[in-house]
Amino acid sequence: MDAIGMMQSGNLLGAFAYLGFSFFVGYSMGFASKKVLMVAVFIMGVFFSGVLLLQYQGIIGGVDWNVMDDKYRGFMVWLMPTLQAFGAFAVAQIPTAVSGGAGLYMGFRK
Repeated sequence: MDAIGMMQSGNLLGAFAYLGFSFFVGYSMGFASKKVLMVAVFIMGVFFSGVLLLQYQGIIGGVDWNVMDDKYRGFMVWLMPTLQAFGAFAVAQIPTAVSGGAGLYMGFRK
């Protein structure tokens, strides 16, 4: 029986022995990040919809969208080197990264 079949049948100990710890850490990270991202996107959508509605109704004055764009771009300038550094670390740990990446994919897909 392959590892996926073991997981589907509930034999997690056998799947753990076959795939390793990195896969299960990646799986957990993928599953958790999918749930967190869903909640974060929902909250951001409600927030921006509320701001647009309040601006449309005239309750709040003009929103300076250029400032919001600058803040977003500043965040992305900070985020990109951080992600690149993480990628370099993951490449240095190829066997673990492959197993963890597969687990991340499987967890995010669920």
